Amino acid sequence: MMTTSILTTPTLVLNKNWLAIKVETVQDAVCKVCSGNAKIIDPHDFQQYTWKDWSRLRVRDGDDVIRCVEGPVRAPDVIVLTQYDTLHSRNVAFNRKNLFARDKNTCQYCGVKYR
Repeated sequence: MMTTSILTTPTLVLNKNWLAIKVETVQDAVCKVCSGNAKIIDPHDFQQYTWKDWSRLRVRDGDDVIRCVEGPVRAPDVIVLTQYDTLHSRNVAFNRKNLFARDKNTCQYCGVKYR
């Protein structure tokens, strides 16, 4: 039986405008919240919490728990960054190499796989 740590489970990261930008581990999310770069969003009431406020909330049945010195704390599912408010656009060059990479080296006309 393989066990995984709660600290390696995924946490959704939202930017300042509440747009999803990436998924991080709980450990990285907690580090961002403790440093003041993010706040935790409770998916049940959509309130923003600092780490101090979040650690005071009662643990519910079925919640993933982080063991701390002060006692058990719920693992965050969603965090929102306090400083990051734009998405970086990624422009991909439209060329033959990128088309074949997208299509896994398969010709879309005849179906022949190259290389």
